[in-house]
Amino acid sequence: MNASPDARQAYLDALAAVDDRLPGARVPWLRELRSRGRAVFAEAGFPTTREEAWRYTNLASLARQRFDLAAADAAVDAAVLRAVWFDAVDAHRLVFVDGYYRAELSSPPAGGEVAVGSLRELLARDPQALEGRLGAIAPAERHALAALNTALLLDGAYVHLGPGAAPARPIQILYFASAGALTQPRTLIVAEAGSRAVVIEQYVGTDAARYFSNAVTEIALGERARIEHYRVQQQGAQGYHIGGVYVRQARGSELVSNALDLGGLLVRHDLQTALAEG
Repeated sequence: MNASPDARQAYLDALAAVDDRLPGARVPWLRELRSRGRAVFAEAGFPTTREEAWRYTNLASLARQRFDLAAADAAVDAAVLRAVWFDAVDAHRLVFVDGYYRAELSSPPAGGEVAVGSLRELLARDPQALEGRLGAIAPAERHALAALNTALLLDGAYVHLGPGAAPARPIQILYFASAGALTQPRTLIVAEAGSRAVVIEQYVGTDAARYFSNAVTEIALGERARIEHYRVQQQGAQGYHIGGVYVRQARGSELVSNALDLGGLLVRHDLQTALAEG
């Protein structure tokens, strides 16, 4: 059976408490997107081993627990972050702590045909730039925990490569979990026709607390675009991590996907691709 109604309701109550304060809360298409996510999660709850796709992943211990939403202002020592990111890689970096972008710790590329930054900031500044893209590849109906992520879409990384863009340096996205809470990393990568890039997603967490990282990544590849994608999971010994990468590829595009799981108490990573004509 699904998670108990009480466990499911705890998350629905948390959603209701912050609904009007989410970024872009008054934008109609975004309200509809979140509403669909909330409805799917309310109906389905946590996946169980009775579902074929989850037959070998038992989430009963996770479903019994209540994780509050992570705070946006967690203190973190920059030296701790430097110790976990890849110093040998000369990369543009976006750093998120407990799911929230930290500009003072990040070094995104400046301008040009490559736009990299915070979904939260873009939703506040220009939400229409994301309409038809955010939530289009990982629709809520596909996966109950992806639906939970969508219902509580707070922040995450946005990478947009203009036509033919090819940044010389990799783009590294670091999601660091520091608290015993729920974090919902969301990543959207849009590669226009003929563009190419190396993108590294890194998930790291403290060993000091039990937490739940519920991550969704959407990748849209235009014609002849190429993304070399590395996903490195190094969660703490008490960390629950459920992650999904959802990809849509146009004609002639190429995705090179590399996933490495090194930590966590309970971890699952799904990769789903769809081939499109254009």
